[in-house]
Amino acid sequence: MEFYLHYKDKKLTMGAMWIFNAKLYFWMLLVFISIILLYYLLVGIEAASIVAAALVGVLLRDIGTFRKSVRNWPLLNEIIDWDKAAALMEKNQAAASVPRTSP
Repeated sequence: MEFYLHYKDKKLTMGAMWIFNAKLYFWMLLVFISIILLYYLLVGIEAASIVAAALVGVLLRDIGTFRKSVRNWPLLNEIIDWDKAAALMEKNQAAASVPRTSP
């Protein structure tokens, strides 16, 4: 919901989606590269290549999802009830900030 509200009055682009998710991709790439290096050192190039192919697959899947999102954004922007979306986000943030007590 935060993502939609952030781009309510802005044009959504592929670059904007990568930037919005930059922290996630940083950690994902760090983990994948670490695994690739570990597999290369311990098992060999074949195993490292399989993990590298999985990384490429993940990135290609995300590029496809981002392209669809950018293409569909004008329609979504028109049909989303922004007042209701903002109210739901505020409600969820308020619920998340309430400390829970143990039973």
